[in-house]
Amino acid sequence: MNTRIATAMAALLVAGLAGSQPAHAQGATTLQNEQLMLQMPSGTWKPVSQRRDNAITMIEYVPEGQTGEKWDAMITVQIFHGLTTGLEQYMALFKQSYESRQPCEESTFDVARRGTTLGIDRALGIMICTKNKQSGQGELAMIQAMRGKDAMYVVQRAWRGAAYTTDKIPLETDVARDWIGFLERAWVCDTREAARPCPTAPGAAPK
Repeated sequence: MNTRIATAMAALLVAGLAGSQPAHAQGATTLQNEQLMLQMPSGTWKPVSQRRDNAITMIEYVPEGQTGEKWDAMITVQIFHGLTTGLEQYMALFKQSYESRQPCEESTFDVARRGTTLGIDRALGIMICTKNKQSGQGELAMIQAMRGKDAMYVVQRAWRGAAYTTDKIPLETDVARDWIGFLERAWVCDTREAARPCPTAPGAAPK
C-alpha cells in the first residue's frame, strides 16, 4: 500500500477511537432473529434508492436537500442474505474488485481494523479515490462489514467533493471521529442468542 495512504488511514483511525460507543435504539418495532442495528447520524437522512429481494437488501441514504445523483454525503446499507463467504474473503474480494477496475487516478481499498465481538467478526475498511476518472470528483468511504449467522452486513459512509491527493485526505479530525463512531455503533443483534439480545425498542433495523 502507498505509504502516504497508510499514514493517512492510521491518522483517521486514531482520530476516531474516542467516538466508539454502544448503539442506542429508538422507535417501537418487534424484532425477530438476526437484525442490523443502526443509529443514523444527526440531521435528516432520506432513502433515495432501495432494493429488497431474497439475495440482498440495499438502501442508500443522503442528507435532506440532496439526491441520489447529486450528493456529497451518502450512507449505504447492504445485507447479503444467506451469504456464506467469510469476512476475510469478502474484504479481499471487495479490494480485488475495486482496485482492478481503477475508477480513479488512485483507487485503493484496505482493511484498517479487524476484530470479533460476541462471535461477530467485524472489519473496518477505507476506500480512497483521489479523482474519479468520469466525474472528476474525489471520493472517500469507510466501510464496516460484519459477518453474522444469517447474512453479511455492510454499512458504508461516503464523501464526494473536490479531487485531492493522498497526502491530504479530505476529512478533518472531528469528522473522522464522527464517521468511525457511527460505523462502530452498527451492530448485529439476534433474538435467539442471549449474548446478542435485540433491544425492545429498535431504531433503524433494515430487514
